[in-house]
Amino acid sequence: MSRNYWLHTHRGISWQEFHSRGRAQVTGFPNSRRKIVERIQVGDYLLCYQAHASCWIGLLEVTSKSFYVSDEPLLEQDRIFHDVEFRNRVRVKVLISLTPETGVPISQLKDQLSIFRRAKPHSWTGYLRDNPSKWNETDGEVTMALKAVKSESIQIIMSEIQP
Repeated sequence: MSRNYWLHTHRGISWQEFHSRGRAQVTGFPNSRRKIVERIQVGDYLLCYQAHASCWIGLLEVTSKSFYVSDEPLLEQDRIFHDVEFRNRVRVKVLISLTPETGVPISQLKDQLSIFRRAKPHSWTGYLRDNPSKWNETDGEVTMALKAVKSESIQIIMSEIQP
């Protein structure tokens, strides 16, 4: 089975809210990205990046086709994030979950990720803004491999362990 890798950027406390409000089973994306979210398939990986900490914090496996939550006003219990109404969603399984404090700094991948091979020193940050955005297979595998190595010595939340 061919799988794709997608960047899933988190800001502020959205990673914590995904675990608490979304019960680490459903995640959402900006409403303006609906056509892109529809391209995410079962079995794809979401590479979770914490923006202001500049680190990789998780790996999610997509377990459902994308779906759109009604245009009706969202009830509080239907919100994943407190400050935005991301209605484009997919169900997921958590494979790796780190905190921003224990995450893998993106700088550790500077020599391996293609986003760092640009002429301008900070142009790589532009590749981390769109959410979701498809990543090439090599970058996806490099990111996953580093997370796997790092996770051996860090608390990992595996979906089989969660209540």
